[in-house]
Amino acid sequence: MLNTCLRILILLLCLNSFGQKFKFKNVSKEELEEKFHPKDSTTSAAVLFEEGTLTMKFDEKWFYELEVVKRIKIYNEDGYDYATIKIPYFYGDNNSSREDIKSLKAYTYNLEGNKVKGEKIKNADIINEQVSEKWKQFKFTFPNLKPGTVIEYTYVYESPNIGELPKWTFQEDIPVNYSKYSHVIPYYFGYKAYSRGYHPIDFDKIVTETSLAFSQSASTDTYGMKTLSTETGTSIVEANMSTYIATDVPKLKDEPFVNNLNNFMTSVKHEMAFSKSGNGQIKEYTTTWQNVSKTLQMSESFGVELDKTNYYQEDIDNALMGAVTEDDKINRILDFVKNRMRWNDYVGIYASEKLKKAYDNRTGSAAQINLMLTSMLRYSGLNANPVLVSTISNGLPLDIASTEIYNYIITAVEKENEIILLDATNKYTAPNLLPNRCLNWKGQLIRRSGSSKEVQLNPSTVSKDVFIMNIEIESEGKIMGQMRRQYTNQLAYQYRVNFSNVNKESYIEKLENDFDISITDYKNSNVEELTKPIIQTIKFEKEDGVDIINNDIYISPLLFLSLDENPFKQDKADRKLPIDFTFPTSKKYVINIGVPEGYTIDYYPEPIAIGLPNNVGSYRFNIKKSSSGGLQISVNKDIKRYILGPEYYQAMKDFYKQIVNKETDKIVLKKL
Repeated sequence: MLNTCLRILILLLCLNSFGQKFKFKNVSKEELEEKFHPKDSTTSAAVLFEEGTLTMKFDEKWFYELEVVKRIKIYNEDGYDYATIKIPYFYGDNNSSREDIKSLKAYTYNLEGNKVKGEKIKNADIINEQVSEKWKQFKFTFPNLKPGTVIEYTYVYESPNIGELPKWTFQEDIPVNYSKYSHVIPYYFGYKAYSRGYHPIDFDKIVTETSLAFSQSASTDTYGMKTLSTETGTSIVEANMSTYIATDVPKLKDEPFVNNLNNFMTSVKHEMAFSKSGNGQIKEYTTTWQNVSKTLQMSESFGVELDKTNYYQEDIDNALMGAVTEDDKINRILDFVKNRMRWNDYVGIYASEKLKKAYDNRTGSAAQINLMLTSMLRYSGLNANPVLVSTISNGLPLDIASTEIYNYIITAVEKENEIILLDATNKYTAPNLLPNRCLNWKGQLIRRSGSSKEVQLNPSTVSKDVFIMNIEIESEGKIMGQMRRQYTNQLAYQYRVNFSNVNKESYIEKLENDFDISITDYKNSNVEELTKPIIQTIKFEKEDGVDIINNDIYISPLLFLSLDENPFKQDKADRKLPIDFTFPTSKKYVINIGVPEGYTIDYYPEPIAIGLPNNVGSYRFNIKKSSSGGLQISVNKDIKRYILGPEYYQAMKDFYKQIVNKETDKIVLKKL
């Protein structure tokens, strides 16, 4: 016992030697006087200190408490955004799984004269609001902000959901000077750690002892384990103390072509691997997808609902009248659900209420709508099953068999040689054409039989963007032209979704701003015909559309479509994140430029053809004189793989540099 206490004391002294000066409500004058961050003078704010301490407790059942303390420095007005705090917590449908936030305190600190002045946030200024179907959050904003202000807050996060401990994030989009996370876990539980990010974390673990208070002598807890005491009181039990510390963590910079920056922030998360009963019997919780699938089939909010068909049978029988092929059945049922149901913006993998109720109300969550779709497809005789998805905003799914990391459901129909993915939450989706939020690497297909299968969510089919444009140049520099643009697949879906949310005039105004042109006529077609490409026809003009120098005309070969800036600006050593284009794309430009009377072609750029390593992308630029005496430019840019590792960064940067150089080169028309 004495040796254990000495080990704990030595560890705490070592780990807290830095953190001792960051006692809550003990903000120093030096912190308030600091004008800029010593290691990043450009940042508007920084986390000076944060600490999370998690302890396991027992009161009729096991739960944990995570005490959090955080201090932030505001350097200038741009940092005021970091003074609005949101603390989400799971509220759910019943008390057994509900979480809570307790002991919330927050202070603003400023210098008044030569003294540190603290101002406590009033409880009336802290809002507890509902943010989704099963989540709430505490929200508040610090008052009396000035450049130089220091803010800090503390709270206790209480949760009975001990199967998965909360993720601790050491990195943010501002620098973090010091971040410490520790937990003390009784030896009755074992957890597996999953870490992400690139910044180093110091880790230490010792065997120690902890006291557990018992309010009653219940014989078992929710995990079926014998309690540690047969009497109400306190027991001393063996435990593991783990501590993670990260110092001088740089801000994670937003980079081009990254699907969700939060996926790459340095963090650690724990999932229960086993529990141990009082007599030493071990129960493992690290499970297989087969076990997860079987559990889902038995769930009242998942598999049981899939088997209920009475509420829609007559409607689906009518919708399928005359349908023969599997594809026809898929399209008819998908269209039926899209037309009947409205998505209420709630996500999740379980139906929060009966599918019949959602069907009758014509409104439901993503889970309700797509579980309903799955059930109807099965009823029609198709091999349909739900697919668990983690949306882009939720983060990349980990390689573990767990439903906890997924927050969305789509539907899959398995045919002999293919899998067709479906989502009925938006009227513009189609077979294998999913909302962008779903295009997040991979999902897990859950079969009725209890088996499962990993499926790729990002499409392999190329989405095309084709421009055909005819340009006439007037001698005073004005250009007039017509453009026909065609989108296919995912690009067409994006257009349909975006166009449906704005009126025509607003969309035309956006195009005018994007291209810096005046549109005199605009038409589109096939917006509602999902199997056809979107086609836009635009007539436009632009004053001063070319440069005139000494009576000669200088014009960019792609005009306002030219890429004039390289999106990849970092040094190779600084890029650590993968390049994510979401889906493969092909852009094609065919541009015919007429030469005004009294001018001749003096110069035009040379053709080029360049490629990326391993045939992941290519660019071809060709230009020639046309039979009418003008110029014809054709450009093809293909990105064949949607995700590339950081090792491709320098090649991609060089690739785009050559594109910019070519497209910003000038055609010269010389005055006769």
